Order: sequence, then C-alpha cells, then structure tokens
Amino acid sequence: MSEIKFIGARLGPETSKMLEDTAREEKIDKSTALKELIIFGRQKILEKRAVELYRDGRISTDKAAEMLSTTVTEVMRLFVSAGIKSEETLEEYSEGLKLLLKA
Repeated sequence: MSEIKFIGARLGPETSKMLEDTAREEKIDKSTALKELIIFGRQKILEKRAVELYRDGRISTDKAAEMLSTTVTEVMRLFVSAGIKSEETLEEYSEGLKLLLKA
C-alpha cells in the first residue's frame, strides 16, 4: 500500500481560483482537483519534453512512448499535433508494415 503524504502549498489568488473552479466544474473536492491538476500538468510537461527531444533528434518514437507510458501510435499522434512531419518515405512505411505482419 502506498504511503500518503501531506504537502502544504501556498497558492496565489489566481491559482486558488483555478483550483476552486476545477473542483466545482468537476463536482469533486479541492484535494482531488489538486491531485488531478498535478497529474494532468505532469503529463503535459512530459509531452512537451518528448516533443522537444524528438524534434532535436535526441529520442526515437519508441523512447518517447516509453517516457510517456503510452503507445507509439499515440506518440505519433502527439507529434503530428505538434506539427512534426515524418521523414519516413511511403516505401519505408510499407516495409515496416510488412515486417510487422510477418512477426
């Protein structure tokens, strides 16, 4: 069983309002809203980092999928939504599909 830790945080008025609005809109308590916002924010930070690393040629789609705990297909969708175009040719893509079908 995981240990639950209390972490106090001082929130400015705008952040506090965002938390309260989220709790009200989602019909959840503020503690749950804060947890969801942290998890969602962390995922977005990881996605941004994966896009930057891929754009710089420092990671592959496989590594990005591993980093984000998701599938290569989802990572490819992320990259497309970030405006990254594949350098893979149609022939290379077709060859990859053939190899997958043989496996």
